Amino acid sequence: MPFKEYSFWDKTTNFKPADITIIGGGIVGLTCSIFLKKHNKNLNITILEKELIGTCATTKNAGFLCLGSPTELLDDISNYGENLASANLSARWNGVQMLFKLLGKKVIDFKLNGGYDLINEEVVDNNIQENIILLNGILERITKIPNFYSRVDLDTKNWGFKGFASAYSMEFEGQVNPANLLKALRLKAINLGVNIINGIEYVSHTTLNNEVVLNIGDKFPNIVSRKIVFSTNGFAGNIFKNNEIIPGRGQVLITKPISNIPFKGNFHFDSGYYYFRNVGNRILFGGGRNSDFENEKTTLLANNESIIQILKEKLENQILGHPNFEIDFTWAGIMGFTATKQPIVKQLSDYEYIAAGLNGMGMAMGTFIGHKASKMIIGKV
Repeated sequence: MPFKEYSFWDKTTNFKPADITIIGGGIVGLTCSIFLKKHNKNLNITILEKELIGTCATTKNAGFLCLGSPTELLDDISNYGENLASANLSARWNGVQMLFKLLGKKVIDFKLNGGYDLINEEVVDNNIQENIILLNGILERITKIPNFYSRVDLDTKNWGFKGFASAYSMEFEGQVNPANLLKALRLKAINLGVNIINGIEYVSHTTLNNEVVLNIGDKFPNIVSRKIVFSTNGFAGNIFKNNEIIPGRGQVLITKPISNIPFKGNFHFDSGYYYFRNVGNRILFGGGRNSDFENEKTTLLANNESIIQILKEKLENQILGHPNFEIDFTWAGIMGFTATKQPIVKQLSDYEYIAAGLNGMGMAMGTFIGHKASKMIIGKV
């Protein structure tokens, strides 16, 4: 459809010049727009979201609101050092608190059901126990909560899991409804005057006369903006081609209702690569990316049937211990990973900013990253 067929109202309302245009309408893009508007209500802000709603990582995740499983965090300390791991933990903790302050707990359907890291039988648990002391010390400095993680004797539980020797609990871990969270953020942004356009995919941009001209396809007019922010998380690599952010696809399945599920809460195992939870009387189970790393470095939203099969087998053999369940449906989401698991929030030029690469922890740290990006932009618009 050529531009001349758009009405005066379209041109002056939906495609009007913007002070800031944000590419990506997920948790980071929306919170960035909200904090910018709170700073200056007169800013003209447009969000371009290629899907009908902000999807990919924001609504295609498992709905965990957590800081990470202990074994995953210990791997991070070993691989990246205590300082970087601490910075990530701080961003996640502060992000959760900021999310609660911004939206409240009820609207996102937050349930404090607790979390558990299940330790495989072949793992030497004593080594973990020794390192948990270090991890708890880091977390106490960040959260002011002592003994954040504590050992659980599985013999005292009636969960019926197989192949696990022990577990570590985290009582502050919770569950949310990602779709409700996204709807609440969109509503808040719209009420502040943010212009959100769905079904629009960024193609390219140029700079001209101290402005950014965005090409959003032949069917739509260009958008002129003073600044542009990329909050496309795992899809950022498609735009910049610099390998700073590597996509990582996550596979998820959910069962049909099951009677008498013996457990409640969030569960992780294999250093966080597998995770499951109850959703009412269903079981949601996701992960397995470590079984096929190369094929999961993709932005293609499709199921990896080999991983789905692994999830089904583990659900039958390790979690439920029986085959009496049916899979209702499956899906995949795209995450963005960086070399040191540090999100990338930086100014690229006088006109361009990026806030992406949340390393699978967008629910926890997304609000913090959106706020950080807004602070970087404030004073430069």
